[in-house]
Amino acid sequence: MILQTDASNEFWGAILIEEENGKKHFCGHASGQFKDSDKHYHVVYKEILAIKYGIKKFEFHLIGHHVTIFMDNTSFPKIMDLKNKGVPKPQLLRLKVWFSKYQFKVKHIKGEKQLDP
Repeated sequence: MILQTDASNEFWGAILIEEENGKKHFCGHASGQFKDSDKHYHVVYKEILAIKYGIKKFEFHLIGHHVTIFMDNTSFPKIMDLKNKGVPKPQLLRLKVWFSKYQFKVKHIKGEKQLDP
């Protein structure tokens, strides 16, 4: 399964794609507006929220499957890797715990390539 996500200052989006025998099949999309309380966050954190919201939307399809997440930001894996760092912010700890129930890897994709089939 492939999940492509993106975020802007006010909105997030996610696309679910299934790859079978080298062919990609569109399965669904989700999008939304960030809550007022989320709008003050840095765009990197909003990108993480876009992944979380996308996973929540398609959770039924993703549980038990390995997911490849494509995003146009390279910071997510570094932020979620809490090794060799001081005590992380509680916010990041909660996200790390939340994401730990899913099997995924993250790949970088340039923004203009986001919707290429």
